[in-house]
Amino acid sequence: MRRLALLALLAILPGAVACPPGPGPDDAGVDDEFLPILDDRADFESLANAEGRVKYLIPVAGAEPRAPLFDQCAFQDTERYPYHLPFLNAQPGGDDIDFNDYIALVLQRASRAWWGGDLVWQAELAHPLSGNPGVLLHTLYTEDSPGNRLVADDVRAIFTALSACAPAFAGTLAFLPSSNEQRQTAQLVQAELAAEGIAVLLQ
Repeated sequence: MRRLALLALLAILPGAVACPPGPGPDDAGVDDEFLPILDDRADFESLANAEGRVKYLIPVAGAEPRAPLFDQCAFQDTERYPYHLPFLNAQPGGDDIDFNDYIALVLQRASRAWWGGDLVWQAELAHPLSGNPGVLLHTLYTEDSPGNRLVADDVRAIFTALSACAPAFAGTLAFLPSSNEQRQTAQLVQAELAAEGIAVLLQ
């Protein structure tokens, strides 16, 4: 059954650990509310909302694992849970996470436990580096405040994490900045990241 968003403010929030080889797609969360790994394109399609987007939460390397995800990547059923917070609240051990906790755990660098963002598959779009059709665009939620703004290492980290947790999309990943602040940073580091095989799409 569909749950309504807890706070409409979450809709305007824009932003990795290498996901450990852990559980497979059959070991999903409560009532198959998420998958810890995307093994094929059908996994993605099974989680996408009407706009073709899938929200993700991925543990940050070096951060202390915590409920309800611990060391699992989580690609959530985004049609059922349009926002991260109601999804977290529905998982065992996540019911006491409130909006301020969410901000601290996902958006603020010093206390961040999970990288958060969303994914969208663009089958006809040419990859910025390879030129091949098919790109998995990913955003990364960050807070536009001192110490919390996007840096190149954030893009590196989420690229590493998604490469491990979404093997079905190997070679198709591209970071998509989702705010003016992120675009400014991305413009400065795009060439540097491209030399490392990390694609950034500037629109």
